[in-house]
Amino acid sequence: MTYCVKCGAQVEDGIGICPQCGAVIPGAFDTPDPQDSCGEQNTYNSQAYGQQNTYSGQVYEEQGTYNGQTYGEQYTYNQGYGYEQNTAYDYDPEYFPQEEVSRNKLMGVLSYLGILVLIPIIAGDKSSAYLKQHMNQGLVLFLIETVFDVIEKILDDVLYVGGILSHVVDIAGFAFLILAIMGIVSAAKGTRKLLPTIGNIQIFK
Repeated sequence: MTYCVKCGAQVEDGIGICPQCGAVIPGAFDTPDPQDSCGEQNTYNSQAYGQQNTYSGQVYEEQGTYNGQTYGEQYTYNQGYGYEQNTAYDYDPEYFPQEEVSRNKLMGVLSYLGILVLIPIIAGDKSSAYLKQHMNQGLVLFLIETVFDVIEKILDDVLYVGGILSHVVDIAGFAFLILAIMGIVSAAKGTRKLLPTIGNIQIFK
């Protein structure tokens, strides 16, 4: 009985892939010759996985798929302890998939440019979680800005009230600008982080 180095689950002898998290069990497969590079396609427990192994200097890298899930692993050789494993899965809790971001980045940025948020709402990919997040935030920001603009007009043109109330509206307008810039940066980078306060308001689900 061995243990998974990633999640700590018990793994029966002879099992090469952790059934809990999908990580490769170190030592379960033959280590390639340090002087060679090899690619191999194997079948294990009636489940197919593919892997490419390369060895360059002190780093042994492995890429493959298991049960439809892509994983990337890197083994770094340490003279005293042998291979050390680091596993990097395609899913990153802090970022959207890069392919999805690339397809929708323009629409994501437009979401924070005032009334231009209507473009992604009308023509954007409604199935994209990335775009939904930015359409939500952009539309909420646009609606709140519109309300504050109306309030400012009433204070200045109807009630003729200036002073402190007018300054409060101006400060709010500056805060909206900061939120819009934060949203554009987030859309460009593809992060999942929500904007303060307005990020939790869900219009598109």
